[in-house]
Amino acid sequence: MRDFERGMQQVERRIARFQRTFENIGTNLTQSLSLPLTALGTASVQAFGDFESLERAFAAVAAEGTNVAEEIERLRKVAEAPGLGFDEAVQASTRLQAVGISARQAEEIITQYGNAVARSGGGAEAFDGAILALTQVASKGKISAEEINQLNERIFEIRPALQAAFGTADSEELQKLGISAEEFIARTTAEFAKLERVQGGLANSFENLRDSLRTSLSEL
Repeated sequence: MRDFERGMQQVERRIARFQRTFENIGTNLTQSLSLPLTALGTASVQAFGDFESLERAFAAVAAEGTNVAEEIERLRKVAEAPGLGFDEAVQASTRLQAVGISARQAEEIITQYGNAVARSGGGAEAFDGAILALTQVASKGKISAEEINQLNERIFEIRPALQAAFGTADSEELQKLGISAEEFIARTTAEFAKLERVQGGLANSFENLRDSLRTSLSEL
């Protein structure tokens, strides 16, 4: 009888060891799989929320009948160029459309002004400042020294572009010419289109990788 009891105690101890082993395995699985999956889910929801906010703002100013998804996908391609990020490109298009510029014209402005900013060594902040200056010109319907100075601070080649487009880079002379905001934006954009394209480097590769990862998370 005592042998039987000792045998049962050994069995119970072995079962207890097995139980602790499986509990440890469960804990490790939770830490190795569940926690990373939770973090991935959180990041995905955040990425989706950010993208949804961008899309809603874009849709709010887009012309009736605009295929919002198609236009945003076009901007995703534009944003692969140096000096631009996806968020910056969509926000710039949204702001330009809000002052009466079409989505396709905004895309061209973003492409050419983005390249001009990159040629001056600027990044997202400088690009944002240049777009702000253009939206101020469009809102006022005329050119002023303030906006030209803002552009000059961010784009070193703005004055040569103005000289080529209008025969002068002087703010007062430009105002006397009575150039409209639409003409100013269109002709400076055309001049910037003649500039050599900036080639992407390591920083641009990382920027594009970041945008791709955020897109994948949003889709997830």
